Amino acid sequence: SVRKVGKHYYVDYRDADGRRIRKSVGNAKVVAEQFLKKVEGEVATGKHPLAPNQILIAEFFTKYLQHIRTTKSPSTWKRYRAVVDHFQRYLTSLPARRKISDIKVRDIDDFKAWRKQQSVNRNGQPVVPGSESDANTKTGADPVTINFEINTLRTIFNVAIKWGYLLTNPTREVERLKVKKSQVPNCLSQEDCHKLLEASPQPFRDMFTIYLCTGMRLAELTNLEWSDVDFANNIIHIRHKPDWNPKSGERTIPMNSQARAILKSRLPKSLNKQRRTLVFAGNNGMPMTKSVRPALLKAAKEAGLPYLTRVHTLRHTCASLLLMHGKTVFEVKELLGHSDVTTTMIYAHLFPSKLASAVEVLDFSEQKKSEHK
Repeated sequence: SVRKVGKHYYVDYRDADGRRIRKSVGNAKVVAEQFLKKVEGEVATGKHPLAPNQILIAEFFTKYLQHIRTTKSPSTWKRYRAVVDHFQRYLTSLPARRKISDIKVRDIDDFKAWRKQQSVNRNGQPVVPGSESDANTKTGADPVTINFEINTLRTIFNVAIKWGYLLTNPTREVERLKVKKSQVPNCLSQEDCHKLLEASPQPFRDMFTIYLCTGMRLAELTNLEWSDVDFANNIIHIRHKPDWNPKSGERTIPMNSQARAILKSRLPKSLNKQRRTLVFAGNNGMPMTKSVRPALLKAAKEAGLPYLTRVHTLRHTCASLLLMHGKTVFEVKELLGHSDVTTTMIYAHLFPSKLASAVEVLDFSEQKKSEHK
């Protein structure tokens, strides 16, 4: 059939596998009708009227990753590559799937089930049960991760359609997994913060303190340069870098006296203004991203804080302590760089007593009426 969607005409038909094929054929109805007659004639002679170009799955994914390496940030590229790696490992159990056009909707549904059951380590890599690397494993990816991977595959397969390797997207009819409502994040008490910092060696003690004082994301802290630190105005600039972009865009964060003192103490005696210099750099001068979490785990163990396993908990702690000391969710939203205040509202659930005391001001009794006269 010929269908009009908006200003464009589409030719619709179903192939031998029952898949619906829809192709845009321009803005003229007469052209669409002529194209439909051509399709009907080719189907009648046993041909596939819109047969895609054939390409092996591995070859397509290689081309795709090379393509987005120049259009996506390095962190996004790594996430997409991880999804591709997971999907290709799953496909090893399906030797009949050699070409990108061989992938069916059922394969994507089975991939979801496979990811829910797969044993992975904390870096998301598969492990062999009982092996040495099985010490810190969890069984399967959570629904949020699986939904992200399906959405990523949908984006990838849309590019395959654009490049002429697919007619339809095999993820199109795949349902997302249900996700439970967000749980209140783990946070440290101020006493726990002191324990952690006392157990942390330098430079991680300074890093964790800045983290707690500013609520920065880990990538923001590890990519922080001295040119981003404005001592004259007591602010820190979160800025775009040639090889990194902040998650929620550029913003400024005020420095409190402790953060200022720490950064002042670490300030090099001389800075080459022509060269980018990280505030916290490894021995190779590169960001310390990979070494921060192992340092946190070690310090948390020594401090008797076994539940502290994620660096991001320090950001949660910053938000919760600010709210505990009377700051509003809108102030915390701006400081942490949340794009939506609903994200910040998660922390408000930590303090039901504060909400209870807040509504006590709403008293319209006769007694209060006389007090207001």
